[in-house]
Amino acid sequence: MCLLHRRCSPIFALGTMLAVAACAKADTPTQPEPVPWTPKFPGHASFETLTTSNGLAVATVRNRKASAGQAFNLVDRLQDHIYAQPDEDTVSKDFMRSLYLGLKVDGQAGWLLNTEAEASYLPGTNIVHLVQTQGSLQVDTYVFAPFHSPSGGETDAHLLVVMGQVTNLGTPVAVQGLAFVDLDMAAPVDPHLETVSGPAQRLVESNGAEHFVLHNLRETGVRAAVGAPGSDEGPLRRVSAGHGFEAQQVDAGPAGNLEVGLCMPVGEGRLAQDEGGAFGLVLGYGQGASSEPTAAGVAAFVAGRTPQDILQAEVEWWQAWHAKEAVPAGLHPYEAELWAQSNVVLKMGQVREPGRGHGQILASLVPGAWRIAWVRDMAYAIMGLNRAGHFEEAKAALEFMLNAEMKRAGDRNFYDVNFIERDLGVTLSADYAISVTRYFGDGTEESDSNAAGPNIEFDNWGLFLWALGDYVERSGDTSILQAYWPKISTQVADLLVELIEPETGLLHTDSSIWERHWNAYGSVEPETRKHFTYSNLCAYEGLKRASAMAARVADTARVVTYEAASEGLKAAVLEHLVITPTQTGQPTVAGNLEEMGPEVKYMDQAVVEAINTGLLAEHPEIAAGTLAAFDAFLAIGPHSPGYFRNDDGTVYDEAEWVMIDLRTASARIAMADLTRGKDVLDWVTDQARHNYGLIPELFGRVDGSYNSNTPMCGFGPGAYLMAIEEYYRASALPPG
Repeated sequence: MCLLHRRCSPIFALGTMLAVAACAKADTPTQPEPVPWTPKFPGHASFETLTTSNGLAVATVRNRKASAGQAFNLVDRLQDHIYAQPDEDTVSKDFMRSLYLGLKVDGQAGWLLNTEAEASYLPGTNIVHLVQTQGSLQVDTYVFAPFHSPSGGETDAHLLVVMGQVTNLGTPVAVQGLAFVDLDMAAPVDPHLETVSGPAQRLVESNGAEHFVLHNLRETGVRAAVGAPGSDEGPLRRVSAGHGFEAQQVDAGPAGNLEVGLCMPVGEGRLAQDEGGAFGLVLGYGQGASSEPTAAGVAAFVAGRTPQDILQAEVEWWQAWHAKEAVPAGLHPYEAELWAQSNVVLKMGQVREPGRGHGQILASLVPGAWRIAWVRDMAYAIMGLNRAGHFEEAKAALEFMLNAEMKRAGDRNFYDVNFIERDLGVTLSADYAISVTRYFGDGTEESDSNAAGPNIEFDNWGLFLWALGDYVERSGDTSILQAYWPKISTQVADLLVELIEPETGLLHTDSSIWERHWNAYGSVEPETRKHFTYSNLCAYEGLKRASAMAARVADTARVVTYEAASEGLKAAVLEHLVITPTQTGQPTVAGNLEEMGPEVKYMDQAVVEAINTGLLAEHPEIAAGTLAAFDAFLAIGPHSPGYFRNDDGTVYDEAEWVMIDLRTASARIAMADLTRGKDVLDWVTDQARHNYGLIPELFGRVDGSYNSNTPMCGFGPGAYLMAIEEYYRASALPPG
């Protein structure tokens, strides 16, 4: 085939390769000699789902190999929102049962569902690419939620493009394209309201409250078959019985479920040897009984273009978006691919819906469960975007948090009056502005609770200031300070200062990074709040950054206050949270105050931020001892250079945390141990190389396989972009 090999370039260039005429047997472009790649810890394939999103629509494509039992390749998810819940009472809907393509060749029809496929993204894009062979025909399927608008900029429509490019490698054949679409339109009020209507080129599937427009990319010659599952009218039964799709106009339902089949011309209907053609459709989602506005929006997006035109425009949009990136010099081609794809995932994970929810970045995309905007994950995503130079997206995420609405109890924040002030004995001077945990899709605060109470995480406020300061420093943009400084200072930074205990100089107890909930220490462990070191490290760095930002807006009193508070936290960490375990004989930073003692129950890899923030810059012996303690107590084992997160002993705690691996790589690099830092980076890079360029939350403790919370955003790509940039910056420095 003439498509570039996916390892050739981090940003896919189609050039003339998407011409209607196929070029499968054209001269193969000269490939550069491969750059040696010998990771100390090699990765392996263990994940089978590719996600595509444009911040409005999100879909997944399953790519299962025959070696796993039976091959299948289909779109198996299409949601109304990319996040899990719009609000406390509403869950986002998945409308897709299945969507896949097929071919009718010389009168014989069949589906591509169970045909083995090679799957990947077009590098540097959100475009899922499947390559399959049926007889002498090669089918390249492309599935993507488009960002581009034909009029320029970004589309504001909830769309999914599914198209097939067919190339004939043999003797001339008559070819038509098939599509099977099974949407779940069951309405809560009545699950039997699904209808399908309209001309075959522009079908509308509706339940009266919501609808999809199925806009065919061929204007003529389209035929449809619609029926209930298993019925003689349905597309599956018609194909298996050797019958064609005949309907030009459809009026089916209402029913509980209707399956749609489409048959479309490919090229001029007959492909000569080495000739190709394309077919496909665009699905547009809308709400309300009338589908006309949705249909008009889809038509405006298609704008009379061919499938190849639409694909080319999407690739060019991604090329332009990547052009602004500050790519580190010296990246290996595999690292360059993952650099580009990590930026893509962060872009896909940012909500673009209008309103208060706009700009939030989710912790993960589907199929991951963490499709929720946590402050912590978002902070690392923002800092990754800052490293890459995507300041527009970083600023949108920061402004989202500044404009979000906190959960209220009368005229106060709910968690202020019912937990923080009541249980800690403090009186805060203002309601906080940054969530204690995370957000619903509509931009309102959420904190999950269990028998141990809610999660209230003071590290969030320090992380927000850290990410904001990083944005201002790297972008040079102070407009966000000019617009929001009163809120930033009085409702974030001032409150961190007020939460410092006079007795210890540390922050008051909280739930912190691993979300240990709110019960007081001494309750059932590990679900209790403590003096967690990580929260203090984030407050230290956040207040240090806040002092610098105060200087930028000439708030001289706060320059002094925040700097003093930051230095005070540093002193308190060094005084109260450093211990020397007998097993290593070296001082290490402990995970929390309460569990310090002769028995080692205080290990927490999150304290790696003591090195990354520079808190230990004047204490290299403690930094070295902390890394030695990680190796002694938290190392995964001989098959991995990584770590589990702490010594609390749950299955979740003892999995390998990729974010922890990457932040530890950053610490190794900061300590000039480039070899071990690079070992971790190579491990993550090689794992992603075998798994579509996606980074998971966890690697399995035993074999390093991906877990289901993939793809992650801040705790994956964000941390990767930070670490890889730090490695190549450090590598470029002269020795010593």
